[in-house]
Amino acid sequence: MEHNLETESLYPILAMKESTKIYKIERLIEAVEATATDMKYLEIKRGKAIQQFISKGFNASDVVIEYSIPRYRADRKTSETILLRNE
Repeated sequence: MEHNLETESLYPILAMKESTKIYKIERLIEAVEATATDMKYLEIKRGKAIQQFISKGFNASDVVIEYSIPRYRADRKTSETILLRNE
């Protein structure tokens, strides 16, 4: 790979080629119970809820080219949604 994802953002890299440029993202957001791994890395106690995001990024041909399932501490995560109407 010619890109370092520790210092570069994924979406600008994908946007360099038309075939991998993200045109649409579908995101499911849900509250789930923290797993042992979540408790370790997110530094939370057993029984706490976290936010899980299931995201799919689509190119202009409606092909999924990015898929991720990030998990966040619910007490430290803020999300904003903007909806646009296509006419």
